[in-house]
Amino acid sequence: MCEACGSSLWICEHRERYVHRLDGIYQVVRQLKWCHTEGCGGYHRVHLPPVDLRMALPRTTYGTDVLVEIGSRHLDHGTSLRGIGKDLNERAVPVSQRHVGSLLRKYVALTKAVRGDEERVRERLRQQGGI
Repeated sequence: MCEACGSSLWICEHRERYVHRLDGIYQVVRQLKWCHTEGCGGYHRVHLPPVDLRMALPRTTYGTDVLVEIGSRHLDHGTSLRGIGKDLNERAVPVSQRHVGSLLRKYVALTKAVRGDEERVRERLRQQGGI
């Protein structure tokens, strides 16, 4: 429903992306909608559906389960990034060692933001619009 006039929204576009998770590749499709009522304050303003962070973080091609796998194996068990990357590739999750390091940094930022112990990290995430 349109927040400005209360009329139903029309689908104007589909955005899709592919997400690599531990159990396979998923195609994620989001429906973008807009109000079609002329004179409405929200007329032709695109309404984005909320992002479901359980599947994957915004602008990432790897699922949150891959993120957690990398973080827990490296930080809790001391597995090398090269070893994690090799294992993920063997499990049909194509990832380079560079991406493993990048995903580890995202995992660390998420855990720090959840714990709330670093206001500087939380403020930086707010300023850049998320991870």
